[in-house]
Amino acid sequence: MTANVDRIIQSRRTHKKFSASSLDRTDIEQLLELIRWAPNHRLEEPWHCYVLDRTGINRLDQFFEENQHIASWPHPGKEKKLDKLRSHYMANLAVIIHLTSKRDENELKDRENYAACSAAAQNLLLGAEDRGLASFWSSSSAMRHPETQAWLGVNLNEEHFVGSLWIGARASFPEAPARKSIEDFTTWIS
Repeated sequence: MTANVDRIIQSRRTHKKFSASSLDRTDIEQLLELIRWAPNHRLEEPWHCYVLDRTGINRLDQFFEENQHIASWPHPGKEKKLDKLRSHYMANLAVIIHLTSKRDENELKDRENYAACSAAAQNLLLGAEDRGLASFWSSSSAMRHPETQAWLGVNLNEEHFVGSLWIGARASFPEAPARKSIEDFTTWIS
């Protein structure tokens, strides 16, 4: 079992090229099931998913088409980034799972909630990898934009944006980037 888990973790990549595909609702629900098993303090399960299937992605694309000003937020001059997002990434995606974390007035609990959602995202990404799917954890400014959040139904007074998990069929397999050695990030205390 360990060798399989290690292999999945080490083979997961950020994919930014997808080939046209779709996932049926059952496949998507199986990925969402993995979120439920993420470690979370006091079993709060502080996550919420806004799922865009192929139809939803097409509607989001139309929303971006009608709201070009989103491309210049928060830094003017980034208009081409939205075009690339729409034409290169969104055009062939099977599903976008927009993940948020429940806000809490207690700073520690708020951080614990966000961390739990990050673990939930990793569970889903590893599940996609195990199924041979391409995935990308996006935190693009277009997806973070308050108007996009409102369009999705996110209440920013009650939720933090964690990321949009983009999933589809592989168009390529990126090489593994160089990683730091264990010694670069480890302090042994005996």
